[in-house]
Amino acid sequence: MKGQQILNLFTTSGVTILRDVYECSPYVLAGAVMSLSTARKYTRLATVFFGPANSPKVQRDAVALAEARQLSIEYLEMVNKHAKKLKTRGAAWKLRAELIAYEGTLDELMKSANSASRRKAATPRRNAAFASAGLLTASAP
Repeated sequence: MKGQQILNLFTTSGVTILRDVYECSPYVLAGAVMSLSTARKYTRLATVFFGPANSPKVQRDAVALAEARQLSIEYLEMVNKHAKKLKTRGAAWKLRAELIAYEGTLDELMKSANSASRRKAATPRRNAAFASAGLLTASAP
């Protein structure tokens, strides 16, 4: 196999590679093909996409779409980087699904992901609505 074919396979088989990595220990990968830090990075990413999730249906649909679109590991890393900034239940997987469905280059994805993660992370505080309505009072001890 020529170098160009190998690179093409690597850039179009992110989900397939991560599915195989999910079943491996980072130590096995490190000894065979890559450094331990890279192996850990890939196994963590594989655990995100194939491990337990708080939104399993959204996870399944997003992974299926990523596989159908033949996304690279680099693209999936960027998606996860922005999605893990969100802490509310289910929000990270909704953003992952949105970014996986995004049609554009990796550079365009980064710009879109930055604004999307900021927009979704900028949710108002829980009691902000009550405070602005004057419904919260501070009681003195």
